[in-house]
Amino acid sequence: MAEIGPSLLPDSIPLDYSRGHPLLFHFLGSSWILIFGSGFFSMHFFALTITIGFLFTAVALLKTFENDQVTFWVTLLLCIQPLFVAQASIVLPEMLLATLTLCSIYFYVKGRTLLYICFGVLTILTKETGILIIGAIALYDFIKNIAEKRSFIEIIKSGFIYICPILALVAHMIYLKAVFGWYLYPEHTGLIKSDINRVIIAFSSTIKDQVWNQWRFLITVPFILLYGYHIVLKKNFASIVFIIISILISLYFNTFYGNHFVITVLYILFAGHFAIERFIKGKEREKIILLFFIFIIIYCLFSAANFYTVRYLLSTFLYILFIPIYFLLTDSVFKKYIPYLFIVFVPLFIFELLNPKAVNDVNLSYLSYCPLQMEAVEFLEENEWYKERINTKFLMYIALTDDKAGYRKTSETFENVNGGKESREAIYIFNNVELDERRDNFNGDLLKRFEMNHVWFEIWKEKE
Repeated sequence: MAEIGPSLLPDSIPLDYSRGHPLLFHFLGSSWILIFGSGFFSMHFFALTITIGFLFTAVALLKTFENDQVTFWVTLLLCIQPLFVAQASIVLPEMLLATLTLCSIYFYVKGRTLLYICFGVLTILTKETGILIIGAIALYDFIKNIAEKRSFIEIIKSGFIYICPILALVAHMIYLKAVFGWYLYPEHTGLIKSDINRVIIAFSSTIKDQVWNQWRFLITVPFILLYGYHIVLKKNFASIVFIIISILISLYFNTFYGNHFVITVLYILFAGHFAIERFIKGKEREKIILLFFIFIIIYCLFSAANFYTVRYLLSTFLYILFIPIYFLLTDSVFKKYIPYLFIVFVPLFIFELLNPKAVNDVNLSYLSYCPLQMEAVEFLEENEWYKERINTKFLMYIALTDDKAGYRKTSETFENVNGGKESREAIYIFNNVELDERRDNFNGDLLKRFEMNHVWFEIWKEKE
């Protein structure tokens, strides 16, 4: 986009790049390039600038709870999470989406309606999923107005104000229909899940990936145990029934859908119970916790029903960490000891951050992946296999065929890369970021293996 000039129009760059998405991130990135250049440091500093904006806004929102201890621990524990750190300087739109989502919530909380509308529109112009925070805020505002016994006219007026940023998505979809003949990118709509069981399993994964993986069970398990104890201490029939039903539901899902459903269901039920309790009985500033919970559920359900990858959860990650941390520090029976527990957790989280075992883009393993991919491309260039039939997955396909990717050292292109399609090819490139089941029983000779930390690439030649 920097070559043709910054633009927000979906047809300003090829569909292979835009996939029909709104292009605010590309617009900002190309504008940055025109000013600061497209060097490696420049582009990653562009992404890091967005992350810094996220942190400043997060602190501003957390300060509305008027508890410095909560602000400190939520911010610190967020900043040492592998998911957050890994995405902090990657040139992808997820951090911008998370930042603008946070700004929309912040200005809603502060009652700055015009700024809320502006940032709501910007959120949608970053990615279609920006509509979810608008829907969550509109639903929360409706519930709040009903609870406050506002008049019907006031409820309708307020609802229209808070839902109006959706008009940006309507305009975007109308433009797509006029230019391309469809409202949403067909390849994406084809990925929507229709099987309810698959959606349930994926939904559990969206929660588990945030509350359990990368040692986050250190926060989640104390929350579940102490919140259960918190409910039991009330010593009333409804509380005991809620605990029993919660356990039975979690065991049911765990039996039929596999491991971690106990944790997933208990987190959702207890976090939801806490959010509702704070909305009904808490201080005015605590009511907004219900908005956090509503947004988590809506966003994770949407992610589960569509194509899902963990980095997409960056928009809900702050709030899913906030709820247990806030309870542990403010309402748990052992709240005065919780900071000491967190002090113990900090080095454990840092160890997990610096020693990733899994290989993906939600931890620092990509620091090994990129150099290895460059070595693999260089190996192919040294052997001058530009006309060889090559089979590989998406990321390596881009590295070999896209001039703008920056992996090739020569101007020559690899002419016969089929990008992972099923066919018989001469050269196969496997790696453990994009796993390929064909490697398990592959009939060929290993030509070269590149390995760094837990990441590896292999180049094979198929036998005749």
